[in-house]
Amino acid sequence: MNNRVFVSSTCYDLIDLRAEVESHLRSIGLAPVMSDSPFSDFQTFPAENSIEACLANVRTSQHVVVILSQRYGPLLEKYGHHKSATHLEYLEALKLKKPVVFLVRDKLYADFGIWKKNGRQTDIGYQWTQEEPERVKLMFEMIEEHERRVQGNGTTNWLDTFQTSLDLKDILSSRLKVIAAGSVLGRLMAKGDLPLVVLEVSGFTQDSNKKPSVVHVSACNVGRMPAIRTMIFINPRRNLKTKVSTGPVSAKPVHLGTVLMPSTPQEVRLHTLCADKLDYCYTVQASYETLEGYVIADEYVLVWSKRGVTLSYSGKRLIGTSDLALGAEELLDLQGAEQPSGYGKLE
Repeated sequence: MNNRVFVSSTCYDLIDLRAEVESHLRSIGLAPVMSDSPFSDFQTFPAENSIEACLANVRTSQHVVVILSQRYGPLLEKYGHHKSATHLEYLEALKLKKPVVFLVRDKLYADFGIWKKNGRQTDIGYQWTQEEPERVKLMFEMIEEHERRVQGNGTTNWLDTFQTSLDLKDILSSRLKVIAAGSVLGRLMAKGDLPLVVLEVSGFTQDSNKKPSVVHVSACNVGRMPAIRTMIFINPRRNLKTKVSTGPVSAKPVHLGTVLMPSTPQEVRLHTLCADKLDYCYTVQASYETLEGYVIADEYVLVWSKRGVTLSYSGKRLIGTSDLALGAEELLDLQGAEQPSGYGKLE
């Protein structure tokens, strides 16, 4: 999983702030990409000028963090751009539809409000901004542009104000917690230090018309670590031929207790509601937490037809932290990993 986070801002006036941001991103499991740090994941390209190298690093990053404080930065006229490096990096992120965390110092945002109220004049003497009028105009237009984008899509573009570096780091932790969780879980997964709840069909109960109405599923933690607060969800079914959903199922989420220890299978019953025809499928989700407080939800597909009942792993995994609602997290592909499936025959 790509955990590279490009940090875009002026450098010399924010040298201490950038150092804190770099350290903080590492502490939450992310790889900071910063042009002024020899210890970051910034990739150098000798044949390119500095701005082209920065734009290349924007392209290979997962998220982009933009920080604006007192300065806009010098215009890169010698490279043919009437904008600063930060502005160009921001525009490159937008062009590539990268998620952007846009952070503005509260005092700068106050000056921005004054600019809008005074007909966008740049020569009235602002309390915080330390730039010449042309750069003030470009910086405020940049903020205004991002405000419009937040209103259009607030799920991948954010605008937050900060007062201190502590505020800024709290915002970064909140905005980047999904990608950070994915990075940490990826490392734990590589070492085998995660629970892994596997579902298998162990049987089913038929109704009077010989159709399965209750599927018996065995849930076993085959990982090395305990699974906390394990729950099994079954979602509305749909006809495999018409793709039309036929309404919700009757069962509530099945709770498997506080802790599911390794190699201790438990059986659950999933109610599927019978229909006049076969060939219906359901999405089954095994949700559980790790000891570190991360939420994992593995997705399965349950199908019953004339051939029998099958439960197969879809290859999709929802990840997040315990304070995020499942379904709102980023979808992490497990690279085609397979888990055992069960099969039952109709009599």
